[in-house]
Amino acid sequence: MTEAGVSIARRGVRWAWLPWAAAILFFSVAPPGWILAAVPRSGWSLASTAGHIVEFGLFALLVWMALPAEDSVGRQVVASGAASVAFGLGIELIQLAIPYRSFDLRDWAADVGGTAAVLLVLSVRRCRRAAAPSRHR
Repeated sequence: MTEAGVSIARRGVRWAWLPWAAAILFFSVAPPGWILAAVPRSGWSLASTAGHIVEFGLFALLVWMALPAEDSVGRQVVASGAASVAFGLGIELIQLAIPYRSFDLRDWAADVGGTAAVLLVLSVRRCRRAAAPSRHR
């Protein structure tokens, strides 16, 4: 994709993290029975953990893409990682006050894991691109 194409794509997704955050928040506070009866009512499950990994990995990706392309890899990792990890912890804290929900460090650990996995892939990809010789001559 050309530089202009990347710029247009970045502008198109600049705010995509916001509706995604709203969806995560809704499904995190809604009664479990509302969520297509697919979420376990209590306790840990592999499906729930996988959901957290995907939800917060995508959230971190969308925040990364909202940041200026000129930012250093370190700044992008710190900003998108901090936003994602803090959002996940915030949701767990909100769930403390909801009778049919519970604070679970395993959920937050899955959030952090999804965030870390995506940020690792994005960082390596960006560093490799920066180190590769330019193909445009």
